Amino acid sequence: EGESAILLENYISEYTLEECSSYISPDETGDIPTYELIDKLHADLQQGVAKEQLILNFLYTLATLILQIADQNKIEHIACSGGVFQNTVLVDILKEIGAEKYKLYFNCTLSPNDENISFGQLMYYVNCIDN
Repeated sequence: EGESAILLENYISEYTLEECSSYISPDETGDIPTYELIDKLHADLQQGVAKEQLILNFLYTLATLILQIADQNKIEHIACSGGVFQNTVLVDILKEIGAEKYKLYFNCTLSPNDENISFGQLMYYVNCIDN
């Protein structure tokens, strides 16, 4: 769980937001054009863009997608969970570009991995369904 997130993170030693660019945005319905994302990543790879920059742009794209979809749905509180959030570069980018406008929640006591899906389901039941 989260292995690919950590592997990607290992390529980034430092960055500035000014050097980041997003490959895509969600459409008006909130759908993410994944084929377009893959095409743009592939085009950059073919043009010889450095692996570190490809990874950085990909992580920046993920962060901007999270915030754009939150905007589209008028969401101000964002719970960030799952193995992808073991990637500290992604988390740092998300905090840098979203912390002023959004309340971002990250696991502190429990692992962000998928192993805690059942814990979340239990909490939903206890706090929403059982009441």
